[in-house]
Amino acid sequence: MDKEIAKLMKGITQTLTSVKGIGDVYAAGLIAEIGDIKRFKDHHGLAKYIFMLIFLLANLFLFHSLTSLNLHK
Repeated sequence: MDKEIAKLMKGITQTLTSVKGIGDVYAAGLIAEIGDIKRFKDHHGLAKYIFMLIFLLANLFLFHSLTSLNLHK
């Protein structure tokens, strides 16, 4: 699957993979999550969106971790 994603990424104009540590798969995930970057008024709007995603994912992870402890027994 990683090879297929790498092939697809060659057809997309982007500079994410120029950042050390960001490969084709991670860049594809970011592009898929962000969608059309033009929907953000400026870089502050994009930063707020990314912060919101991180916050939500962290809370979902915490919720999942706590519920998997079965503290309700």
